Amino acid sequence: MMKLDSTGAIQWSKDYGNYPGGKNQFSGLKSGEDILVYNECWGISSRYEGSSSTPVGYNLACGTGVEGCNWALDLWTLMKCYYDPRT
Repeated sequence: MMKLDSTGAIQWSKDYGNYPGGKNQFSGLKSGEDILVYNECWGISSRYEGSSSTPVGYNLACGTGVEGCNWALDLWTLMKCYYDPRT
């Protein structure tokens, strides 16, 4: 996520995703291989407080998962890809 000024220059940025742990099949899971873990967002909406009509922020709908398990990877990374529960 990043905030841009009116000219398009980055004011700040923060990377989210590739989280360790979680529930069910993700319990005890460590961070994945950065080359395999992708973060994507597919929705955004304004966030309001109380009855205000002025936005105070945004809500993002995002997900993290493993993609790109293909023959172009070395064998060790390919095995990690296929056995990672985030696929």
